Amino acid sequence: MFHSFWEEAIQGINEFTPIFIPWFWEPSYRIPVGEDFITTEEEHEYMLLYGLDKEQLHFRRVTTNNSQLKELGFQQEYPSNAEEAFITSGAAFIPGKIVEKARKCQDVVASGLKYIGVDPAGVGENPDRTSIIIRQGRKAYGLKSYRNYETMEIVGLILRLIKEENPDFICIDTIGIGVGVGDRLKELGYGRIVKYINSAETKSCVYPDRYHNKRAEMWGLMKEWLESEPVSIPDANSLAADLGSLSAKPDSLNRIKLQSKKEITKSPDEGDALALTFAFPAVYNHANIGNILNPTIRF
Repeated sequence: MFHSFWEEAIQGINEFTPIFIPWFWEPSYRIPVGEDFITTEEEHEYMLLYGLDKEQLHFRRVTTNNSQLKELGFQQEYPSNAEEAFITSGAAFIPGKIVEKARKCQDVVASGLKYIGVDPAGVGENPDRTSIIIRQGRKAYGLKSYRNYETMEIVGLILRLIKEENPDFICIDTIGIGVGVGDRLKELGYGRIVKYINSAETKSCVYPDRYHNKRAEMWGLMKEWLESEPVSIPDANSLAADLGSLSAKPDSLNRIKLQSKKEITKSPDEGDALALTFAFPAVYNHANIGNILNPTIRF
């Protein structure tokens, strides 16, 4: 219940204000260090990421060792960000640490092919968000989310982006009202850049031996992108919450399978929108599959 309140507060749809207090704000969480205190590479990155001093880092090291906590255990008991605070079972598929790095890295220059990811939602009681984001190379930007937008209103949003951004591809999740959005854009003459993505299917997977379905593959490629550094994403709590909301486990063929939306009781719409920009790798070229996997061609 508290997690639901938090998620709604992050999205601005209830009366609460989201406030997260990380463990290192507590002044007593420090242990003095001697001159021989040496940080590991991982500890040094952690210290720089959150602006810690060596005494705080020493507390983290000692607490982890004395309590026999593994990394996940420390995150649960002493979270550094809101996503770690809500870990319940199994590690998040995308660790909060790499999301935090990408949020703080805002000096990346956008270059290369430009993708727009669109995760449409319908109209109704407590509907999901329609989320749209742009990714060009190592930079994602322009995140917007909307509630209770009709199909043609979503089309209007995308048309404005086409004129402003001149994208190479618009990747639309076709589960739900996405087909209607894509059909209208094609009718208006944008069929060469509009790509229908069915996140539940497997036949369009580039790596079918690694991923359970297209959605798992897109999230997997997005995770690799976030880990590659430096990359930049919008500094938005709602996006960070979505990216850290899923865990994964192997299916019967030992492929990566993400939690379903039913299992997490919410839809990580902004995370899905960013994942859609990884619907096909920019370097992949397979003539038998068609233009969706030949993005070196600019239409």
